[in-house]
Amino acid sequence: MKKVRAKFVLRAQKNEDGSMNVTGCPVHSGSEENKVFNDYTPGGSIQIHIAADKPAQDSFPVDKAKEFYLDIIPCEIDHIVTEEDLVNNTELAENGVKIGDTIQIPNE
Repeated sequence: MKKVRAKFVLRAQKNEDGSMNVTGCPVHSGSEENKVFNDYTPGGSIQIHIAADKPAQDSFPVDKAKEFYLDIIPCEIDHIVTEEDLVNNTELAENGVKIGDTIQIPNE
């Protein structure tokens, strides 16, 4: 899976306990760039809760819509097992992994 860059408009609201809720949806108009992103951005909505006194709250202006890019990147990447992998990691062979198998490894 490749990286996907989406463009969303998000709005933050403070809660009585100092936490913050951020909600939003993909952009669809307002600029030529937004029209292009509308053709390629996945549809849907996003909801984020940020606990009170967390630095992440500083990224979101309260009660004001702001556009953000959202990068969707897989946490793991596909890897084709080589002979060297089996030699260096005996656990792979012990689990029945063979040369040419595809496994998931952490993305660095």
